[in-house]
Amino acid sequence: MAIEVWDKIKETETEAEKLIENAKLQSVDIIKKAREEAARLIKDAEAKAIQEGEALVAERIEKAQAYQGERIREFQSRQQSISKLGESRISGAVNLIMEKVVR
Repeated sequence: MAIEVWDKIKETETEAEKLIENAKLQSVDIIKKAREEAARLIKDAEAKAIQEGEALVAERIEKAQAYQGERIREFQSRQQSISKLGESRISGAVNLIMEKVVR
């Protein structure tokens, strides 16, 4: 009977060792899959961040160009006003000179 118990213990130990080895292999596989998933998530997050950043830069460039266009039109308008004012003053001065000469 002792031999049977001893054999049963040996058999149980062997089975336990196999289960432990199997668990180790499974844990390695689980860790590997988790690392792959984490790497994929990081890669996706990086790609999304880059895409959002590029979209934001494009939006800011578009707004800056629109603002620049508005400022150019504003300065052109001011330039025309100054030119017209200058022409008006020159015309007034010419008229004044003409009046003085004609008198």
